[in-house]
Amino acid sequence: MSSWLSSDVIEAITSHMNSEHVDDSLIIVRSHGGVPDATGALVAHLDERSITFSVDRPDGPAGTVVVPWPAPVAERADIRRELVALVESAGGR
Repeated sequence: MSSWLSSDVIEAITSHMNSEHVDDSLIIVRSHGGVPDATGALVAHLDERSITFSVDRPDGPAGTVVVPWPAPVAERADIRRELVALVESAGGR
């Protein structure tokens, strides 16, 4: 893990996404995670390569889905940029 992507930064982003952007997470999982019937998605982890979601389907928990970032992330602001890109490319916002 890079020094800029500390456990505190990961926790802050995860907490923010799971409290403020649950709908965006679901859009990403349905479009880019290969789970079009997902009913819920929460960020479980992220790193320089990807973001991981815990996913629910109509019949219950579906495990985790890893979605690669569309472009490299080298600093915290890049994560926001790539999340927006994932949502927009899925037709959200």
